Amino acid sequence: MIVEEWQWHTAVLSPLAYWFLMVAGLALLIVAAALNAIILRKAGHSGWWAVLVLFPLLYFIGVWIFAWSRWPRAETSPPIPGQPTTAA
Repeated sequence: MIVEEWQWHTAVLSPLAYWFLMVAGLALLIVAAALNAIILRKAGHSGWWAVLVLFPLLYFIGVWIFAWSRWPRAETSPPIPGQPTTAA
């Protein structure tokens, strides 16, 4: 008697559930990339940086870089009333 190797995706999930999870995960990635593109465009950066969502390590590094870099929109926008201005 030949014993096949146990595979969790065939033993636990039906094929329909497996494809549903794949489509739902892809939909979540697309929504996350679209929301990131909107935020990046509002900040003055290119929306194409949102592609980093597909690569988690690069995304983490990109967010860290954007957090500590100068934002183009902040340099061109008028000062907020009541906020102290910094001399550059």
